[in-house]
Amino acid sequence: MSTAYERRVRRLREHVLANERKRKEELEKVLEPVEEVEEELSIDYLTKDEIIEKLREKGIDHNPRDKKETLFKLLVGD
Repeated sequence: MSTAYERRVRRLREHVLANERKRKEELEKVLEPVEEVEEELSIDYLTKDEIIEKLREKGIDHNPRDKKETLFKLLVGD
């Protein structure tokens, strides 16, 4: 025969475990693969410094003294 305390502890444990399962299922839904949105480049929305940074990230040789338009052409490959 179990005491009232033991029954209460058992109910509480079951409650906690049930909530953990729910939370885990919700997290799995959130962590489903998300389509990666490709960033659209536009010369109007990028500063010269941002273009230079992106060129460095891609390892593209460039002259920082060039005009913004020239650097942008290097970035997009035109």
